[in-house]
Amino acid sequence: MSVSGKWISAYVGTGTPALVPGVQEWEAEDTAVELDATTAEDQGFEHPDDGLWSLRVRMTMVMDITFGEFTPLQRGTVLTNLELFSDADSLVPVYSIPTFKIFRSVPRGEINGRVTYNVEGKAIGEYFIEPSV
Repeated sequence: MSVSGKWISAYVGTGTPALVPGVQEWEAEDTAVELDATTAEDQGFEHPDDGLWSLRVRMTMVMDITFGEFTPLQRGTVLTNLELFSDADSLVPVYSIPTFKIFRSVPRGEINGRVTYNVEGKAIGEYFIEPSV
């Protein structure tokens, strides 16, 4: 299942969050390793079960380089308290990710004091999904 939205909140580095509030894009894919739990009780039918859970997220993020601490969003960067909202009016995030690591980063350059990045990464450890999703 893949879910997408338009609002992101996160901390980068040790200083003030440098993300620009506003419309940004994200898409999350919540998956699990498929395990075979088939037994004789399944009467010859498959009985798949889920193993390790994984959340892969692709985002377009905008960094404000005129305010706060600027931290490049490069491979290996860790984001903390990443929250992905369906839109700017949402009070509850669709996903809450305490620790997120970037594995792919594509910087798009600076325009008017803002640097845009396309990033892809995964949740490290547990993550939380809003039950209504």
